[in-house]
Amino acid sequence: SNFLAGAEGYALPAWLCIGLWILLGVSMILFNKALLSTWDFSYPFFLTSWHCLLATILTQIMSRTTDFLPGVKQGKVTSYIYVTRIFPISIFFAAGLVCGNSAYQYLSVAYIQMLKSSAPVLTLLLAFFTGREGPSLLKLGVVIVISLGVGMASVGEKRFSLIGFILQITSTFTDVCRMTTIDLVLADLKLDSLSLLYYIMPPSLFLISIGFFYLEYNDLKYEI
Repeated sequence: SNFLAGAEGYALPAWLCIGLWILLGVSMILFNKALLSTWDFSYPFFLTSWHCLLATILTQIMSRTTDFLPGVKQGKVTSYIYVTRIFPISIFFAAGLVCGNSAYQYLSVAYIQMLKSSAPVLTLLLAFFTGREGPSLLKLGVVIVISLGVGMASVGEKRFSLIGFILQITSTFTDVCRMTTIDLVLADLKLDSLSLLYYIMPPSLFLISIGFFYLEYNDLKYEI
């Protein structure tokens, strides 16, 4: 609801925000799968660079024409904070986005969603590593149960691909790192969702564009 309640008086009901989030998320997953696999558009760097470019343009416009980005209006992010706190988050975001989209070329949507369920395990392990959580038998049990479920799904997957598996696990792990980093280094800033997007998208676009021009540009140029 923070996303749609950036300006006072413009808040939407929580149930509507959740419903829209689910609908748009499922639609994006199915479209990405169709584009990258069924329609054989094998350019995940290009796709994610467009994602970041549009998000950058839209948040820049919104910051100048609306009150939906209070964190930007208040100037909470200095140059030092941008380099030391925002840029690492952008690295994790870019890596997760590219790896996640690349995985659609190798794995089914159902199996990818199963692999994404390993996020709580990775979050818990990272929390142990950073000292934010202490180990316990209950937490260890949760890790074991989820890991067994992912393992059983992998064994029974007819279209299993090791490359796709590595890409999706990497995407999930970098996403967990991104969320953990946000929690660790940006908690005191209390940035709203759109303001955070405003700051992380430009460096993410820059990083992904490097990969696009280095790995995909020449091939895509001859297809157009």
